[in-house]
Amino acid sequence: PSMIYRIAGFACLGGFLFGYDLGLISGALLIIQEEWHLSSEEAELIVGGAKFGAFFGTFVGGAVMQKYGRRISIVIASVLFTLGPLIMSFSMDWIGLVVGRLVIGVGIGASAVAVPAYLGEMSAPSNRGTVISMYEVMLCVGMLMSSFVDFCLKDLPWNWRWMVGVPAIPGALMGLGIMWLPESPRWLVYHGDYDGAVQCLRTLRYSIMKNEDSESADHRTTCLVEEELMEVWSQVEKEKEGQREIRRERRRRRSREDELPAEPKPDTVATPRARSESVRGRSGSVSDPTRKCGVVSEMVEGVRHLWEGTERGAFKMALWLAFFNQACASTAIINFMPTLLKSLGLEDNGTAMLLGSTIAGAKMVGVICCTYLIDKVGRRMLLIAGSAIMALGMLGLSFACLAESVLLACLSVVVFMIGFSGSWASANWVIVAEIFTMANKSAAMSTCTAVLFLAGAVTNALFLSLYDLLSGALFLLFAGISAAGGLYVYMKLPETMGRSLSEIQGFFAAMKADREEFGWCKYQISRLPGGHHCFRSYRHRALEDGVEESGDVKHDQEEEVEEVELSALNEDDRPNHHSEL
Repeated sequence: PSMIYRIAGFACLGGFLFGYDLGLISGALLIIQEEWHLSSEEAELIVGGAKFGAFFGTFVGGAVMQKYGRRISIVIASVLFTLGPLIMSFSMDWIGLVVGRLVIGVGIGASAVAVPAYLGEMSAPSNRGTVISMYEVMLCVGMLMSSFVDFCLKDLPWNWRWMVGVPAIPGALMGLGIMWLPESPRWLVYHGDYDGAVQCLRTLRYSIMKNEDSESADHRTTCLVEEELMEVWSQVEKEKEGQREIRRERRRRRSREDELPAEPKPDTVATPRARSESVRGRSGSVSDPTRKCGVVSEMVEGVRHLWEGTERGAFKMALWLAFFNQACASTAIINFMPTLLKSLGLEDNGTAMLLGSTIAGAKMVGVICCTYLIDKVGRRMLLIAGSAIMALGMLGLSFACLAESVLLACLSVVVFMIGFSGSWASANWVIVAEIFTMANKSAAMSTCTAVLFLAGAVTNALFLSLYDLLSGALFLLFAGISAAGGLYVYMKLPETMGRSLSEIQGFFAAMKADREEFGWCKYQISRLPGGHHCFRSYRHRALEDGVEESGDVKHDQEEEVEEVELSALNEDDRPNHHSEL
C-alpha cells in the first residue's frame, strides 16, 4: 500500500481504541457490577470517567499539537491508551477503575483532535475524504471487536481484568508505529522547516505514482510537491495573520485597560511601594500569569475572540450542535445497552454482550449512509431527518421498557443508532469545519469537541440514576431532546453544502440583523415550521434551500464576471510574475 495508507493505518488506531473503549465497558461493566456489587452512582462514575477525561484531553491534545506537532500529540495519546488499561486491570476497587478511565479519556480527547488533523494534512486532496473517514470506520470496527473479545473472555478467570487490559496492546502499537512516521508538512511549514516539508511531501506523493516509470513519476511528484507546498504556505500565512490580529486586539484591549485611571480605595494611603507597583503594572513588568503560558493563552484568547467577534453567531450554533450531539444519550445508550437489556429480563451476560454489539453494526450502516448522502441531500436536511429517526427510536425504546420486550428494545436502539450515525455523528463535524475562518477554526474545533465530551460525560454520569427514577419515561426525555435538536437545526442552521465561507457568514449576519430589527420573540416564532405566515417576509428566508440570490449578490457576481473578462483581454500586457516567483 502507499505511504498515506500506512500512515492512516497506524493513526486510525486512535479511532479503533475510542470505539473499543465504547464497546468494552458496556460488557465488562456487567461482570464488575456482579463481582463488586456496585451502586448505580459508582457505575455511572466508571463509565462517565472517560468522557470527563476526554473533556480535558481535547485541550491537552490541542496545546501539544500546536507546540510540538501532530505526531508527538498522537504518541502522548498512545502512552495514555497503554497506561489507562493497565491501571484498570490492576485496580482493587472502583476508584482505581475511575482513575484508569480518566487516563484513557485524556488519550481519547487528545487523539480525537490530533488524528483527524494529522490525516487531513498528510493526505492529498484527491483522497482526503476517504482517508479521514477511515477514523470513523475504525471506531465502528473497534466497537465490534470489543463485543467479540468480551464474549470470548467472559468465562476466563479474572475475565473483566483481561477485558479492560487488552487495549494496552494496540495502544502501544500505535505509539511505536507513529514514531517511525513523518511529521505533518503543514506543521513543518508553520515552524519554518521547508526542507522537511518538501521531503515529507515527496515521500507521500511519490508513493502514489509507484506504477509509473521512474522519470515520469519523479517529474510529476516535483510538480505536485511545488504546487501543494505553495498552497500550504499560503494557508499558513493566512492563519498566522489571523493569529497576529488576535494578538493585536489583545494588546489594544490591555492598553485600553491600562489607560483607565484606577479608582482610589477608601481609607487607604498610596505608599511609595504601592505607587511603584502600580507603575510596574502599567509598564508590563508584572505580567498576567496567562502571558507566560503561550499556547494556553493563545487558545483562551482565541475562544474569547470567537465569543466577542463577528463569528459569535456561528460559534454559539456550533456549541449547541455539540450539546445536542451527546445530550440525546448517543454514547450512553452504547455504554449501558447490556445493562438495560438485563433490566428488561435478559439473564445471560453473554447474550446481552452479543445483542449489545448490534449497536456497532447499526453505527457502521449509518456511517456508510452518511458518507454517501452528505454531499447529495445536504447537511441541514440530513440532520433534520436524523433527528426524526432518533426521536422515533427513543419512543420505541420507551414502549419496550413499558412492555419489557428485549426484542423491541434492540430494534429501537438500532433505529436510533442508524439515525444518529447517519447524521449527527459525521455531519456535525463537517459543518463545524465549514463555518469558521482559518484563524478561528482551531479554537472553535477544540472548544466544540470539549463541549461534546462534557455533555456526553454528564449524560453518562446521570443515565442509570435517571433510569432507576423514571424507567421508560427517561427515553421520552431523550426523544424530546432529539426532536429539539432537529427543530434547532431547522430554525438556525443554513445549508452549507456548496456555499462559500462568505455566503455562510452573510447568513449569520442577516439572522443577527433580523433579531435586532424584529425582536427576539417574533423572530423565533417566525422560524418555527409555518411561523413565517404569521408575520411579513423576513430576510432570513435565505436560510431555506432553493432561495434565489438577492439583487445585490447578483450584481456583485456580474461585476466579478466583467472583471475576469477584462483581465483576460489584458493578460498579454501583464508581466509574468509566476516565472519570477
